[in-house]
Amino acid sequence: MCQCDSETLTVLCQPVTCPVSPPVTCDKPGQVLVNTTTDCCEISECSCDINFCPIPILQCPLGFMPSFSFTPDNCCPEIVCSPMEVCVHNTTVYQPGSPIPSDDPCRLCQCGWNVDPETKLLSPECVIADCNINCPEDQEYQLIPGQCCGECVSTNCVVVHDNITVTISVNQAWQPTNDKCVKYECERINGNSQAVEIKTACPAFNAEDCIPGTETTDADGCCKTCTLDNKCNVQKNSTFLVSNGCISSTPVEITSCAGLCGTSSIYSVEANSLVHSCSCCQERTFTKKEVTLTCPDGTDINHSYIHIESCGCKASDCPGQSTSLKRRRRRL
Repeated sequence: MCQCDSETLTVLCQPVTCPVSPPVTCDKPGQVLVNTTTDCCEISECSCDINFCPIPILQCPLGFMPSFSFTPDNCCPEIVCSPMEVCVHNTTVYQPGSPIPSDDPCRLCQCGWNVDPETKLLSPECVIADCNINCPEDQEYQLIPGQCCGECVSTNCVVVHDNITVTISVNQAWQPTNDKCVKYECERINGNSQAVEIKTACPAFNAEDCIPGTETTDADGCCKTCTLDNKCNVQKNSTFLVSNGCISSTPVEITSCAGLCGTSSIYSVEANSLVHSCSCCQERTFTKKEVTLTCPDGTDINHSYIHIESCGCKASDCPGQSTSLKRRRRRL
């Protein structure tokens, strides 16, 4: 700083005295310390550098959208969570007009357009369901598990047999007059009336295998039976083969011989005594077959068994034979 002395008419100069500035601390996010020179004096001040701003975490509550907010007092932007025009229920976001599930099946809810002053989100709008419980004369109103309103269900069953329509009451049965092997029952299944068809499958019947005069019909008038004039035949059934703890993965057809063979007691002139002869049903021809058995340790082994091809009467004791009926139920 220089000035002219009026007495000596000389120029007097002296260095500029800079004021003592207090130490500057830049502790806000994004601020850096910058030194600048003004009128020969160096000044330290805080400057904003967004490159030093921390990376913001864009995370907001469900139903809110994050956005940046800039203020003059702050260098770095702030995250602001703004509410969206949605409803939030049980961690799920619903658009306006969308249905919202309710714990009460009679309470129907959807996302409305009114804003909840506390959450700042849209509020659900709920109404109570109006159920129509008036049913036609031949139906009754029944509740449906898990639903508010029930439905009208028929109290009877309708069956069409040979182009004939028949109405059957619940727990009642109807049998056609022209078919003794079929019967229809009206049952209540899961709250609904449903017709069940019961068909009787008769065992094979051949009049030639009967003792004449023993043919008859069962009590239902469906199946014919008789006293069999048993012949020695191959009988078949299926079972799982087991050997030393190993078992077949599928049933195997097992054969046997069954039937009646002739016995006699005849007088022999040469022997001057009665000659007795007795025969029974035994195998006549057979083959050996193989099957794979699975053991408890997971290994497989081959096992051979005898399969009877034909039977005949031989001198031995004889087993008997029996037959049975089968009934089949079918829901309509």
